[in-house]
Amino acid sequence: MDAKRWQRLRGELGRYLAAVLPDRGPQGRRSWAALYLRGRLLDGRRTRAGAMAQRLQRIDRARHDSAPGWQQLLRHSPGDERPGRDPLARPVGHTGGREGLLLLDDTGFPKQATHAVGVARQYSGTPGQVGHCPIAVTLPFAPKRQVVCWEAERYLPEDSWGHNPQRLQAAGVAARVGDRPKWPRGRTRLERAQAHGFSGVVWTDRAYGDVTALRPALEAAGGRYGVGIAKTLKVMAAAADLGEVPPYPGRGRPPSRPEKVRPGATSASVREWAQGRAGACRPLTGRAGSTGQ
Repeated sequence: MDAKRWQRLRGELGRYLAAVLPDRGPQGRRSWAALYLRGRLLDGRRTRAGAMAQRLQRIDRARHDSAPGWQQLLRHSPGDERPGRDPLARPVGHTGGREGLLLLDDTGFPKQATHAVGVARQYSGTPGQVGHCPIAVTLPFAPKRQVVCWEAERYLPEDSWGHNPQRLQAAGVAARVGDRPKWPRGRTRLERAQAHGFSGVVWTDRAYGDVTALRPALEAAGGRYGVGIAKTLKVMAAAADLGEVPPYPGRGRPPSRPEKVRPGATSASVREWAQGRAGACRPLTGRAGSTGQ
């Protein structure tokens, strides 16, 4: 936005910041946060602290440099982030309601910096290819026709970050934060949304739907969900008797299987099952309220 639009929204944004960031920390933290928010919203391609501070200096014709204060705010603000995140639920629920779609997904941010937290060569759906970027596990909430990114947490790749304590320490990241795959982070996002009273159908793609541990968790939560799965995933009837568990060979993870397992059982993949069903199904007729039989 330009400077004129910012002036029109300045009061509203100030009230919003006062609600989500109680000024119980170091003196002036909220004022630095308000200045940083202004730098992020004003027009400009580069969003590093130094570049934003230069734009504000040109607009305000100020002599002071905002970059050191922003670095202090971003890197050394003490305390838990939850008191700042939880109040975000109130305006979202007030304006859009608490019933809608919960969209568990990843979001990538193309970035060339090599020392930024979470940056690695990994696939991102934003450019649709492998690139140099950090990834965030996000939970947009969609009530009616609105979409609000209600929760987000930066993902740290296990090989380059999560299992590298020296790199985590140098970046100021606690070791307990680093060693977590994507799906537990996504499950935590859903649990927090439900704790704040948000409900609805959970939708996610195969990156999460293929995780066997996540689907029972969604089932146990009692809500409805739709997940994408790989077309090569094997499926079988829940009543299939798969027999006894074979003896432990002495190395690796002990063998386990559901109580009903038949030794040597085979099952069609999802793709094969869908192809077999395709001949028995007819498409919709195209008329509202009418389907093929």
